[in-house]
Amino acid sequence: MEEIKRRHAVEEKLTVIASHDPLTGLPNRVLLQDRINQVILSSKRDDTFCGVLFIDLDRFKFVNDTLGHQYGDKFLQLVADRLRELLREEDTISRIGGDEFIVLVSNLKNEKNIFPIAQKIKSNLNKPYSLEDHTVSCSASIGVALFPNSGTNSDELIRHADIAMYKAKKRGGDSVLAYTNQMNAALKRRVYIENCIRSALLEKSFYLVYQPIINLQTQKFKSLEALLRMKGLQKETILPSEIISVAEETGLIYPIGQWVFKEACSHLAQWSALQPLKISLNISFFQIINENFIADYKRILNETGADPSQLEFELSENLAMEHKHDVIETLNHLIALGSTVTIDHFGMGHSSLRDLKELPIHKLKIDQSFIQDSDENEESRQIIKAILSLAKSLNLEIIAEGIETETELDFVKKIGCDFGQGNYISKPLSKTALISFLHPKEGAKKSVSG
Repeated sequence: MEEIKRRHAVEEKLTVIASHDPLTGLPNRVLLQDRINQVILSSKRDDTFCGVLFIDLDRFKFVNDTLGHQYGDKFLQLVADRLRELLREEDTISRIGGDEFIVLVSNLKNEKNIFPIAQKIKSNLNKPYSLEDHTVSCSASIGVALFPNSGTNSDELIRHADIAMYKAKKRGGDSVLAYTNQMNAALKRRVYIENCIRSALLEKSFYLVYQPIINLQTQKFKSLEALLRMKGLQKETILPSEIISVAEETGLIYPIGQWVFKEACSHLAQWSALQPLKISLNISFFQIINENFIADYKRILNETGADPSQLEFELSENLAMEHKHDVIETLNHLIALGSTVTIDHFGMGHSSLRDLKELPIHKLKIDQSFIQDSDENEESRQIIKAILSLAKSLNLEIIAEGIETETELDFVKKIGCDFGQGNYISKPLSKTALISFLHPKEGAKKSVSG
């Protein structure tokens, strides 16, 4: 008899171990899925709703990195305890790995009833935690999927709640979002873009086009901006904005950036024999913080024979200002090599005079949204004038980008912008078109406006 009891106790313990998270004691994914399927059956029978909340802690990595994994584990246990206190006994709380938790809420009379629950969880998880002699705060991103609207089985509900959580996190975190079919389409598109990028890197099927930049006062050709292009797996053209956003998320931005550098530098070395020029290259914050960035750039210069003084680097204002202390050293290295630095999309961030004085930069490029709005919007015209005044006080040159009409061109010329680019001046040109453009015999190398 005692032997049977002991064997039963061992079996029960093994069952618990197999179905629960060892750190928090919460149900794991296996047990969670079983309970979701049981609750779905109950919901069908009772004509009620149930929902899955996918919770991701926004700053958990910071806790682990700064305090260590021992504190990180304790923090996860405190989060689990707080969730237990917030929810009913009939609800299920699960930890499925890392800093991700899933809550199954059952027996909802109305599908909207889940959102006050989600907001309550978010608000309570935001409250400070005491970790021995440390106080830690951590917000949460929560994705919501409801049965039957967002899924009819456990796999669908978890996957769709995960997609909604990812979207909430992309918006900056500390928010609750419900799953929609559009989110699934967006995720499929993102996966497709990633596959296209990986294929393009393997097959070397990226290509560059170049948009001329002119001196607005003389109308003479000044420089070129290199713009990345890619054909998708279905041979369609994919916009750079999609390429860059996915590349930064997946860590593919660095190899893409290296390809762009080498390709542009090779072209620069070839074209400089026809006409002296400069090429502007867009760089991502995620490229700059790579420890090999400067060494790889020097290597590419040596391999191609390009002159670094003929290269300009454009960095987005938001990232430049948000991480200015992380980029200053690298930007100074580029300048020491002879290159120049431009702040791109200027006006969209919150740069102060002090920020601009601290950064080693030479030019500001006014975001095209202000230029293209200047025809009818007096506020945009005043912003452009204010940016121009600020730039002149710091001895910075101004580039107006996105010029699409004669009215826009006349306005930026009249107020004193130094340089301009946009489809009204010249659309981006292929390598072949540029060779013809730069060659003296074509009679068009001095101005792009004709």
